[in-house]
Amino acid sequence: MSNQIQHEGIIDGISKGHVYVRIVQKSACLSCKLSDRCITSESKVKRVDVVTSDTTRYRLGDRVTVQVSDSMGLLAVVLGFIAPLIAVIITVIGTLLLTSTDGLIPLDKQDSQIAAAVAGLLILVPYYIILYVCRDRLSRKIVFSIVS
Repeated sequence: MSNQIQHEGIIDGISKGHVYVRIVQKSACLSCKLSDRCITSESKVKRVDVVTSDTTRYRLGDRVTVQVSDSMGLLAVVLGFIAPLIAVIITVIGTLLLTSTDGLIPLDKQDSQIAAAVAGLLILVPYYIILYVCRDRLSRKIVFSIVS
């Protein structure tokens, strides 16, 4: 079992020290013969920045395979989905406890639920701002490489 996540893509940009690879990410059912008639099949185009010291060996339009370790893929899933979900759940529960009739800020049940829902959504704003501020540090950690 490999510990690398690999995707095939096409080079669509080259600059000093960077090769940009366009990857078409397909859902599992897209390979089905009926996928052109099915509304559930989808594909997404992603652009990956591969840092490399030798950009001269690559040309625009080249087909390449990029890879990242699966632990880095897991880190991306945790930061992108699991951590914000946990933050929302903790915020909603905490707000419900704080605004219950026995809490520090007693509100009626409906107002407590509205406050919890709003707080749960608002917690995502600082979370994603922090992620954006830390993007350079994260880009040094989640590194793609070209294998072919």
